[in-house]
Amino acid sequence: MRRALPVWTIALAMAGTPVFAGGGRNVSVTTNRGGPIDRCDQIRVTFDDEEAARSEQELTLPRSRDPLRLHVGENSGLWVQASDRRDFSIRACKAASSPEYLDRISVSFADGRFAASGPDKREWMVYLLVNAPRDAALDLEASSGPLSVRGTSGSVEARTINGPLSFHETSGTIRARAENGPISLKGCSGDVQAEAVNGPISVSGSGGDLRLTTRNGPISVELVGNRWEGAGLVAKAVNGPLSLQIPEDYRSGTVVEMSGSSPVSCRARACAQGRKTWDEDSRRIEFGDSTPVVRLSTINGPVSIKETRDGRD
Repeated sequence: MRRALPVWTIALAMAGTPVFAGGGRNVSVTTNRGGPIDRCDQIRVTFDDEEAARSEQELTLPRSRDPLRLHVGENSGLWVQASDRRDFSIRACKAASSPEYLDRISVSFADGRFAASGPDKREWMVYLLVNAPRDAALDLEASSGPLSVRGTSGSVEARTINGPLSFHETSGTIRARAENGPISLKGCSGDVQAEAVNGPISVSGSGGDLRLTTRNGPISVELVGNRWEGAGLVAKAVNGPLSLQIPEDYRSGTVVEMSGSSPVSCRARACAQGRKTWDEDSRRIEFGDSTPVVRLSTINGPVSIKETRDGRD
């Protein structure tokens, strides 16, 4: 997926590989598919297809009562994963188009703020790898780079502008917002509220209390297992398509609602037992015999319902 941005462009491949470009300089950043990322050498950086000059720096920060605040600029990516540490370990992976520029990159953390500086913004970048206490509170923000969070159980405030945002196997409270970029949620079982503006949301899981909204973007939901464990999943797309993957024997009540003019494709085995209500103003398909805990809807968008990926679809 590509979006034209004022200075940089980001392409996010299905495997989670971001690419930056702009102003005559093409910067490619490739990470291990699926992660986790533990070392700087797991991140490949090229400038105009030439390998970047590389170095790294480590910071250790004590835990305090306040959330760890990491706000990184358009030259930075951010990867956070939970650990059994009592403090925060931050590895700054530096890359530049030449050794001369590399020597001019500096990173620091003071007065509760992270700072990175360097030469011309098209010639360098910093990718932060953070090991955080599992239940730590986090306040995270990225500009045009990727932001990923894995395995945490504490509260997380996360925002991206012109960049992808992803969460994997988290169980805490998450408040997430992405502008002009995608949000991905996989195996998140906590209290999650996520909004994407001009970008998609994709979710794969089997539980939690999830409330998701997109404006001018699609929502993709993959239900895993045979029931939803937790308060429920509510997802609403405004001016965007909705896709659902549902197992044949899914037990939790699930409802899909759409505008009356929305085209519908229902090809899952569960569609044979789905109860359909059609009128001029709205359309509704309901699965299962219990009160719906999975509620999906779209305004002015098409709907696609398929079998959850299991090799049979």
